[in-house]
Order: sequence, then structure tokens, then C-alpha cells
Amino acid sequence: MATRLPPPKRPKLYHGVPEPEPEPIKPSPNIVVQFVNEHDGTPIAPAVNLPANVARESLEALVNQLRTKDDDDHVPFAFHVALPEDAMKPDVPTRIIISKSLEADVLNHPSHAFTEENIILVRCAPQSVFKVRPATRCSSTLS
Repeated sequence: MATRLPPPKRPKLYHGVPEPEPEPIKPSPNIVVQFVNEHDGTPIAPAVNLPANVARESLEALVNQLRTKDDDDHVPFAFHVALPEDAMKPDVPTRIIISKSLEADVLNHPSHAFTEENIILVRCAPQSVFKVRPATRCSSTLS
């Protein structure tokens, strides 16, 4: 007697529609990024070669590691890239704020002012940090 194979599995249906095929991950180019202080223009660290699809949160963590200060506090940063003079138009913002990633915000910008071959100067501005201290009470001082 021959062994019978089990019946094939039924395909999953999501609300009556078959599961969509996953989108293939497109390769991301590597770019050279120079982080500079927004206030005085001094470089925070030497130029770094990064993948273009690195997220803003990862940029923030990288800048906190590259800073030379000895404090262990995590400082949030805002990042932007200034448009070159030849790409500026009247009544258009002169800088690109990085909110998602360098690839999504800078390389895919409608002005097409930057390419993968450019060294991109990313200006970093530290944001204010609010800390809440817990209220403590000492019973010996209460009367």
C-alpha cells in the first residue's frame, strides 16, 4: 500500500483577496555625509560613508556617538541640508529638513540638487531636553 500525501494547503485570503506579493527590497546607494554644527559650522566628526536609507533616528544615534563630549546624555537633534545656490528658487524653502531618511528627503527631492556622488553637508541642531525630577519627601523634615 502506497503512502498518500496530504492535500495542499489552501492559500491565505485577507478579506477575500489573496495575499499581495511582497515588494522586493531595492538596493540603496551609499553616500558620504559630513555632519556640521548648525550654529558655527564646525564639523562634528570626519565625513562618514552611510547607506542612503538610514533613518533619522539612526542619524541621531550616530551623531550622539560621534560627539566628543564625555556626557552620557542622549541629545535629540534636528537635521537639515541647505540647498545649493543654483537650485534655489524664489518663494521656495532654502533647506531640506530630514524627517524620514536621507534618500527619501534629500536624494528624491524635487529640485534634484543632490546626487550620490556629492558630499552632503548635514547641519545638526540640538533640540532642548526636558527632564522631570521626581518629587521626594523626607519624613524627618516634616513636622
